Amino acid sequence: MAFNLYTKFVALSAAALFALSACTDYAQEIKDAHDEYNGTASGKNNGGNGGGDYSDPKIEDGIQTASMRELTFDVVVRDFSVDHPDFESFSEEFASTGDNGYCISKGGSSCGDVIYATGLEGYDEYWYARRDEHISCGNARSKAGAMIGTDGLPMTPNPYLPSYLQTAVSKSAEALEYGECSGGKTRNFVNATGSEDYINMASCADKVWSSKVYYTPGMVQQNLVFKPSSDGRFDMYDGVSIMVANYLCDNNNFDQWYSDVPGSNYRINKTLSLPASDKQGYFLVNYNYGNGGFFPLDNVVDGLLVGSSTCNPNVQTNNSSCVQYGPQTLSIYCPPYDYQYAATQRDRDGISTADLCKSWLANGGPKSPSAAIAAAQSSPIGTKHLRNYGFTMMGYIKFKYRSANQVPTPEVFEFVGDDDMWIFVDGVLAVDLGGTHMAAPGAVNIQNLALNNHGCHAGEPLASYTNCDGANDALGWADNTWHHLHFFYADRQSEGSNLLLRTNLAEIAPPRYSQE
Repeated sequence: MAFNLYTKFVALSAAALFALSACTDYAQEIKDAHDEYNGTASGKNNGGNGGGDYSDPKIEDGIQTASMRELTFDVVVRDFSVDHPDFESFSEEFASTGDNGYCISKGGSSCGDVIYATGLEGYDEYWYARRDEHISCGNARSKAGAMIGTDGLPMTPNPYLPSYLQTAVSKSAEALEYGECSGGKTRNFVNATGSEDYINMASCADKVWSSKVYYTPGMVQQNLVFKPSSDGRFDMYDGVSIMVANYLCDNNNFDQWYSDVPGSNYRINKTLSLPASDKQGYFLVNYNYGNGGFFPLDNVVDGLLVGSSTCNPNVQTNNSSCVQYGPQTLSIYCPPYDYQYAATQRDRDGISTADLCKSWLANGGPKSPSAAIAAAQSSPIGTKHLRNYGFTMMGYIKFKYRSANQVPTPEVFEFVGDDDMWIFVDGVLAVDLGGTHMAAPGAVNIQNLALNNHGCHAGEPLASYTNCDGANDALGWADNTWHHLHFFYADRQSEGSNLLLRTNLAEIAPPRYSQE
């Protein structure tokens, strides 16, 4: 029955484009606050996409607080096809372990000879010309990038962060490792020493395999760019840009990742909800290998893709119809070259994926938009592995800073995930975890940012905006001021899609996008 549902789903379009269903609106009181937030009330500019003042009683009613059952904030998801040059590059093995030796084994005198003349599945002259970008991806084979320590902190200072954030460096002499736990059902950190008070860094009791956690620092500039409207207000959704700093780790087209580019991506406006966790005052969402992973564009039921995720057409930009590329990838690691573990890999149910991988490659490989669907249709286990892995996501949270909320425990915004992740507060970089890497942890400590006047130094992009009213370098942020957190996430490689977000932010503004 499940396979029949999927067959009908695929048949909707030869290009696997499909529309998403509409959702119901929020409760009326949240809608009222949402209307205020979008400028229907007069008042001082609060930094949102409108002019509502959060001292207005209706706005106060809409604020999300630590006493609620969940926190909800806005995200903008952009969907990319697998044939986009920055996605599904599979560079970590092939581009860093003796390229020419591998290519000579395929009958050429060099990789250039083989790729240009005879071709390797999934690779072409353009791919090979970007070899320097491929081998710059931080991983255990390239030895590029930087490593995370067992306590979850970077092992070396990151010069791309503000100086006061470079001091949080690991005291561990050993790199953090991520791998598969015994039984094959879960994956986790295998040697973490940090307590669960820091990003839930639980460890595998027994590992099957593990790899060191690398990342690629320096892919983006330290400051966001904001474009004010004619009245001087900043649109924190469509008036903000993250800028490339260095062309590293297959980001040659980075300007397309978080911008609306017809022909390159589709945009879907959504919300993401964090339910209240077992720890009082904290909210947590944890998508991982053990529970199916993070796929904001897929609707997965009992491990099987049955359609697209929910989408409210009323909140889409430019009246779009919630269109996306659809599932173009399989949740197995199957690169288009002689991967040494291809024949022995098994999924979390213990079933061999060797034949499924061969079928995927035979139908065009991971850079072919139709290959995954064709392989899934011809395999008894294929449909449960069909997913949409090619997406980026920008999230926005407007939160109120109160010094009283930093006692006894500072407010934090914590993250674990793969692949790229950058977090900015008031337009200035606070976490830098770029690259196609294993699950990597990062955290924003609000008290530390406040004391260091983060984002409010002269020359920083929002230094003259309302978040910096009353702020100064000696004392930091003024009490009871609203601040802006943007995070930028990308999933660019198949097999794993992990996303853990945890926060104890006490007060955040209501979301703009009505979505359930």
